Amino acid sequence: MLKSKTTIIVFLLLSISPVILLSQNTPEHNVIISVDRIWDRAAHNAFTSLIYHNNKFYCSFRESSGHVSDINGTIRVIASDDGQNWYSVAHLYERDVDLRDPQLSVTPDNRIMLNIGGSVYVGRKLVKMLPKVSFSDKFGKNFSTPQNIRIDKKIKTGKDWLWRATWHKGTAYAGIYQTSKEKSVQLVKSENGIFYRYITTFDVIGGNETTLRFTPENKMVAVVRRGKGNSHGYIGSSESPYTQWTWKELDVRLGGPDLIILPDGKMICGTREYPHDYKEKTILASITEDGDFTKLVTLPSAGDCSYPGIVLKDSLLYISYYSSHEEKTAIYLAKTFNLNWAYENMTPTPAPFVKSDKDGRIELANTADNAEIRYTIDGSIPTQSTGFTYKKSFTVFRTTQLRMLAWQPGHPVSKIVPVAIGSDIYQDEQKIDGDLAYGLNYQYFEGEVSQTTEIEKLPKIKIGRCSKFSINQQRRNENFAFIFDGYIRIPKDGIYTFYLKSNDGSLLYLDDFLLINNDGPHGIKEESAVVSLRKGFHKVAVKYFQMGGGQVLSVSWKGAEFEKIEIPTTLLFHKDQGFSDAVSWLEKEAFRIIRASKRTMNDGTAAFPPQVGIGYEAFWLRDYAYTLEGSANSYSDKELVDACKLFVRKMRADGAGVDCIKFDGTPIYKPGFGTMGVNPVADGSQFTVAVAWHVYQKTKDKKFLKAIIDLLVKTMNAVPRNSNTHLVYIFPGKKQDRCPYGFTDTISKQGDVLFCSLLYVQASRQLSDLLDALGRTNEAKSWKNESELVAESIRKIFWDYQTGLFCAATLRCKEHDIWGSAFAVYLGIADEKQSKAIASYFQKNYEHVVQKGQIRHLPGGVYWEQASCKRDTYQNGAYWATPTGWFVYTLDLVDPELANQTVIDMVNDFKKNGANEWIFDTKYKLPNYLASASLPLAGIRAMVERRKKS
Repeated sequence: MLKSKTTIIVFLLLSISPVILLSQNTPEHNVIISVDRIWDRAAHNAFTSLIYHNNKFYCSFRESSGHVSDINGTIRVIASDDGQNWYSVAHLYERDVDLRDPQLSVTPDNRIMLNIGGSVYVGRKLVKMLPKVSFSDKFGKNFSTPQNIRIDKKIKTGKDWLWRATWHKGTAYAGIYQTSKEKSVQLVKSENGIFYRYITTFDVIGGNETTLRFTPENKMVAVVRRGKGNSHGYIGSSESPYTQWTWKELDVRLGGPDLIILPDGKMICGTREYPHDYKEKTILASITEDGDFTKLVTLPSAGDCSYPGIVLKDSLLYISYYSSHEEKTAIYLAKTFNLNWAYENMTPTPAPFVKSDKDGRIELANTADNAEIRYTIDGSIPTQSTGFTYKKSFTVFRTTQLRMLAWQPGHPVSKIVPVAIGSDIYQDEQKIDGDLAYGLNYQYFEGEVSQTTEIEKLPKIKIGRCSKFSINQQRRNENFAFIFDGYIRIPKDGIYTFYLKSNDGSLLYLDDFLLINNDGPHGIKEESAVVSLRKGFHKVAVKYFQMGGGQVLSVSWKGAEFEKIEIPTTLLFHKDQGFSDAVSWLEKEAFRIIRASKRTMNDGTAAFPPQVGIGYEAFWLRDYAYTLEGSANSYSDKELVDACKLFVRKMRADGAGVDCIKFDGTPIYKPGFGTMGVNPVADGSQFTVAVAWHVYQKTKDKKFLKAIIDLLVKTMNAVPRNSNTHLVYIFPGKKQDRCPYGFTDTISKQGDVLFCSLLYVQASRQLSDLLDALGRTNEAKSWKNESELVAESIRKIFWDYQTGLFCAATLRCKEHDIWGSAFAVYLGIADEKQSKAIASYFQKNYEHVVQKGQIRHLPGGVYWEQASCKRDTYQNGAYWATPTGWFVYTLDLVDPELANQTVIDMVNDFKKNGANEWIFDTKYKLPNYLASASLPLAGIRAMVERRKKS
């Protein structure tokens, strides 16, 4: 049962236990097709109205904490295309006013008019009654803010209640009841639905809630609830101009009455029944102008209930109402035949049945020779005008859900019979490419839906693996959804029964075919289906959503050799997409490339240039640092220590770090600027510290560390920074121009620069670790604090909240930085909201920033403001594997499956085309590039570790 804090309307199909509805052998039961609760989210959901307009049902009702004396009443309008799946259209409220009794009608210009009563309380005392009105647009989507209705000064009292308006020939008519008057109902009319002029006063003592309807002959008929004397209701009629009325007292009380006049002139009244045992129900009754009132149908209801709305469509009656018979007060929708049985032969048409079901050949029959059978096999409900007309046997090719009904002239339509057909048709096992692993894939979504087809329109929050169909991974108690998919291993050929129990809606697919439909908002409900399956693996999937209240999902089965049980976890599998294998291959490939790149410098130091071959004839600092971050175990301790000493020894006198070192020992401080250039790179110092940090993590050689620690402090102090923001700063002008981050060295960034500042945070943290390892605690804390200052500035200065990315610089080349945004998440510098925003951007714009698992510097279609390389090449639009690890670490926050696939795609490209420095379409440049194979491993491992912890 739904227990959420919002109104719900319900639709119980006849395939559900009839105990919920009516006795099997009553004419009432044969008339009711279905009753469904479709909204129950508020504590109290009541007072409905129903119309059919522009091919949609609209239902309005009040949401609050109780029936009366509440200042928190609000109005909800929901809509449905089919009467089964509902969504919210409007939610209207007004501060310090209790809104109630919303009544729908359609204006002459095709808008929806919503009449609302507004109660103003002081404490528990009602001090003012304000009738209000709201209008929709012509599409029925947007409703105006409720405005006060203006009432003729002749009758206005300040406590006036316009309960329901009815349009007739361009004029709205309504009864306004006024508690201060004995003859309390005033008949009024309006041309615009806002200002109402007085017509006459009803000669009814103590009248209140009034419904007006019109006959084809323009006669007005009114049913009036009364609250005085014996409280019996009244029915009256009048010819135009509706000033002279004939009244008849009914022998029953009314509660929230609605009235519908059928095409043949018969009238049906929906109301609350007040029996002597005080067990109130919602009923439908025949009513005449002479005051005859005969109960026809009791709808499933009890206690606080009634206020129905009635619509006639396709010879069927749809009745909205509220009731509290299922624990809380909720809204319901009943669907019945048009009740002509009440006036004719009350013997229903016999129900149809399956005469033969063998090898997919289906024959239907009925015991009444002249009965017509209608059926559906697509999950929809047949009616007298929808579905297939049965004329001869037909064929199905797998287990299929059949729904059928029958009718014969002069008798009510039969009940709807649901049955599974074709259950003896064996479904072959699936052919599977690749390996399977235990468990199911799941996708988790958050947001409000009322049917499973809407789930994939919601934001996908996370994906993962689970051992069974379980919703324990949800992060909230309402408005969430899951999609599970995988395989079930069938132990032997046989006939199996599957059971799907849920609250709210769910679907079960087997081999890509809908086997069980348990969709729509509802309480705990179980559906089942029988199917014949061959031994082996079969695809299985379940879609589930929860609106509110009880959270239930259970998938069970039964076979010839076992009773009904939950499907064992040992029989559920998912397809292994090869992520683990891809990572293992990448680790081996990184090691291979690193070792193949080894060169020996003139002084005997082992050097590892960025690429195997002759593309880069020097030992590059940042590329080497990146290989250590992803694959430090590819080096011996001696190689690590010797290389670190070399980079520290070749720092410039002022502490600036190198860009690279030629094999003859010549240091290069900026690409293309020769030895000892005056303009060193702005990331050399940070990468120098990074190399030292990685070497110490692997060797734990304190003697080595102690010898270089002061030089590491010096190099960090040599980084050009903005004294106001603490960020790394590239000064405009050639004299002091510094090359920014080396992987964008052809890009003329100026001002505060993002990537070098991120590197500065990382290096400050690493330097703090190294100082702490040597017992220099105060200095360690100082550098830790410095890292936080820079991180805070990064979050504030570079962030673009509208796009959800960080920008690359503040003065020139201010484009959004994909690499930098991913790196900020990887380092933990981006806060939680920023990280989620970046991850969502990556997910939504994936195809524009990713190619074969490799990543663009910039958003799709964007190029640097000033670059010395052509567009769609190198650093200006090409795709690199270097940042893939940071990228998937970020993407994993919202889409782990896509993160895994990105790694797989990258590795597959490496296997086919090699680990290149960069690619663009069919262009591949510089194969066997060290950073492309090694650095992604750092982000991938961090992603896997985070998954384990969570």
